[in-house]
Amino acid sequence: MPVPTIIEELWGENPPRSARTTLQINVMQLRQLIVSALEVGARLSADDVLHTRFGGYRLDVADECVDACGFECLAAAGERAFDSSDMRTATQVLRNSLEIWGGAALVDVSTGPIAGYGDDASGRAPAGRARGAD
Repeated sequence: MPVPTIIEELWGENPPRSARTTLQINVMQLRQLIVSALEVGARLSADDVLHTRFGGYRLDVADECVDACGFECLAAAGERAFDSSDMRTATQVLRNSLEIWGGAALVDVSTGPIAGYGDDASGRAPAGRARGAD
């Protein structure tokens, strides 16, 4: 994501003069959190997860490390089981998907104009969550 986009997301149209420096400090702190979250002996470093790219940053994590992706994968598997009339599997897999998503989505995430969630974040769920509950 380009640095100007991140700055706009964090501070809106009137960022402080120190925005770039503050962003660099935040990225450094985020990398320290990534290091502490990596398993001992992991082949990845914080720089492998959060890449510095010309003019911006890229977060690179496997889908299975993101709860929304795990939810979507299980929900899709549950729908396939439902479509093939395997109700026992569909029920179990859809129940497992809902266990991943136990509360309101993004309830503790503040977003700005780029992410687009605004004040509605607490009620949002990934696409398909409502289907999974049916």
